[in-house]
Amino acid sequence: MNPVNRQIVLASRPTGEVKPDNFRLVEAPLEPLADGQVRVRNHFLSLDPYMR
Repeated sequence: MNPVNRQIVLASRPTGEVKPDNFRLVEAPLEPLADGQVRVRNHFLSLDPYMR
């Protein structure tokens, strides 16, 4: 089983309220690590209104 990178990307710029249709899920295989590299996994991400 190859590890997969799952990304939620912006599919379209929202007009008015943000809707699920403005995003899409993209999956891509993870590349092998080179010597001296590490891989990290994010568990949480904060996106606050004042961060524009």
